[in-house]
Amino acid sequence: MNIAAASNGDDIRGLVRHLRASGQLTAGLILRALLSGNHELFEAALAELSDLPQARVAALLHDRGGASLQALLIRAGLPESTFAAFRVALEAHHETGYVDTVGGAARLRRRMVERVLTHCATDRKAAEPLLILLRRFATESAREEAACSATS
Repeated sequence: MNIAAASNGDDIRGLVRHLRASGQLTAGLILRALLSGNHELFEAALAELSDLPQARVAALLHDRGGASLQALLIRAGLPESTFAAFRVALEAHHETGYVDTVGGAARLRRRMVERVLTHCATDRKAAEPLLILLRRFATESAREEAACSATS
């Protein structure tokens, strides 16, 4: 996430291609990018996996109807059990952006993580591995926020 946060444009697309080729471009990593506010990595990953131009992916992500996002996630080959997490995270982003954060695009956004975790904990389609990952993200984001507060 730190490398991705310091990258942009062609660098980020190259990183995404490398992550895919090495089997590291997972749904968990893509969700972490979104929950960390690294929208460029999120879009580039979906563009790579869906074989769509990044501008098209960006347009689909800004369509708030929901059907476009689901179609994109299906085309990208992401597990259906993660769809609600991506949808709720994007809704939170559209509503508030990343205003509640301190730090760069490598840090998890605590409010977003908690909102997604709360939703997925009551969603019967959410798989246990997703809930475990979201709980880990929540713990990590709370630690990061506490560390930032302590140094301020």
